[in-house]
Amino acid sequence: MGTHGGKRLGAGKKKGSKTAKTIKKEEAEKIFFQEVLKEFLPLIKAKLELAKGLMVEKNNGDGAMVVFQREPDSRSLEWLIERVLGKLKETHELPQLEELTKAMQQLLTKK
Repeated sequence: MGTHGGKRLGAGKKKGSKTAKTIKKEEAEKIFFQEVLKEFLPLIKAKLELAKGLMVEKNNGDGAMVVFQREPDSRSLEWLIERVLGKLKETHELPQLEELTKAMQQLLTKK
């Protein structure tokens, strides 16, 4: 009576085997990583520029160019800080990060 169902020797996926979907995902991640690595320095420089604030030229519609400064991007600054100092482990440390972010923004906006 016990011939249908239950555990069978050799049944199922082998330990450590990967599905086709997992293999495709890993290949895509590898290609993405290689492409980002090729442009890594320009990307970091762009992120630094965002953190500092940018001078932006924009056409006002009349053909005249308007130059204005964009405020420093606090999210970019926090991202850079987290990459250097690591992510916060406890949420009660958040005010310290905000103070550090404000201080760094003040330093970066001074010329």
